[in-house]
Amino acid sequence: EDHPLEYGDFEGTIPKGEYGGGTVLLWDRGTWTPIGNAHRGYAKGHLDFELHGEKLGGRWHLVRMAGKPREQR
Repeated sequence: EDHPLEYGDFEGTIPKGEYGGGTVLLWDRGTWTPIGNAHRGYAKGHLDFELHGEKLGGRWHLVRMAGKPREQR
């Protein structure tokens, strides 16, 4: 479920028992740029993109992996 953009700067603790309970830490911020057609890549299970973060950057390639036999998702 997407969260409102207003939550983007939140750091702190969400009480146990609440949805998402635990410590929230903002590790990095930045933007990303798709390489090629992101919708088509996502549909195929291969997504290429470039990250432009304060800490993390560069080109990345995500691959959707099949689950193990009888694995419930």
